[in-house]
Amino acid sequence: MKKIVFTGGPSAGKSKIIQKLKEYLERLGYQVFIISETSTEIINAGFKWWDNSIETNIYQKLIFKYQLDKENNIITAIEEANMDNVIILLDRGLMDGKAYMDAEDFRNMAKKYAFSETNIYMRYDTVIYLESVSIQFPEIFSDENNKARKSNVNQAKVFDEKVKEIWKKHHDFIEVKAYQTFEEKYENVLKEIKKII
Repeated sequence: MKKIVFTGGPSAGKSKIIQKLKEYLERLGYQVFIISETSTEIINAGFKWWDNSIETNIYQKLIFKYQLDKENNIITAIEEANMDNVIILLDRGLMDGKAYMDAEDFRNMAKKYAFSETNIYMRYDTVIYLESVSIQFPEIFSDENNKARKSNVNQAKVFDEKVKEIWKKHHDFIEVKAYQTFEEKYENVLKEIKKII
């Protein structure tokens, strides 16, 4: 079982790339599972962090617990079913919350679930950071493909840089720069995927 996290700032192409990779990997004979972005699910459920109706730390705690439950439930089911050639593609992982919280608050939250940051990194085999278009091509930044996204281009840049800084401590951290077209970015992700499967 290989667990690959895709991370990056808003408008990095994570969800679309994950879906296309799933199709590619299944054609190669892998059993592929996707763990979708938890924050988007929670926003779609009705929580709105941007209007201050829920405190940031409470919101991030909700994401952390929900993410952890999803990961554990899917991994347990795969193990119980004795599945082979499994790849799990995660749209963000447990460390992403640190980009939106005070570092000490994040560590204390993780500790409640018996995690150190090292333990969290070890949960995942590879982390692929996809640079947001906000970094190099702000003129094409858009929130049209995800109605739950509420970041403007400047906020996206800040979140992107924070997420990169957090995840680059992972033992198998891969960076894929932004491109003007989805096809260019996908091809570069595919090159990296071929090296690790």
